[in-house]
Amino acid sequence: MKKFLNKFSEAWIQAFISCCTMMVQGNFLSLSLNHAFVASKTATITGIATGLFLVKFNKNMSPFIVAWIVGLFTSISDYIVHPTHFGDFFYEAVATGIMAGFLAYAYERFKK
Repeated sequence: MKKFLNKFSEAWIQAFISCCTMMVQGNFLSLSLNHAFVASKTATITGIATGLFLVKFNKNMSPFIVAWIVGLFTSISDYIVHPTHFGDFFYEAVATGIMAGFLAYAYERFKK
């Protein structure tokens, strides 16, 4: 349970930061409580999915694989939770996933 909570909280923070950033397109002055609420829903889905996946299948995965998993689950959950704020219907979800993946990779490399 402790390992799940650690993985959940790591993925939750990474998804929350990237979702908030992409929703306001980097303009943090326009960030509102509604943005934070929507980002927390995306982050919760990402955290649960990532936590369960990494606890079940974690066999000394490389930081790149962990980052890819976080990015993939973030993209999927962002697409499910809210419509895009820019581009076609999937652009924001993909951009959010890429940013979450970069954050996860940086964290995994820093952690070691």
